[in-house]
Amino acid sequence: MTVRPPPLAPLTRPARLRPGARVAVVAPSGPVPADRLEAGLDLLRAWGLDPVVGRHVLDVHPRL
Repeated sequence: MTVRPPPLAPLTRPARLRPGARVAVVAPSGPVPADRLEAGLDLLRAWGLDPVVGRHVLDVHPRL
């Protein structure tokens, strides 16, 4: 006998980001090299977004 899982709820997509939308930039898995961070910020700006860099993005934690 095969047991089928219940159907999944329909996928809900968030609204598209509009030009000028603020986006948070964080680094939860560890520090980001400054040159790669700048490249990413430049790309977000080129897309018309307003990146806001988290306070600790470049911090080095002794355990990471």
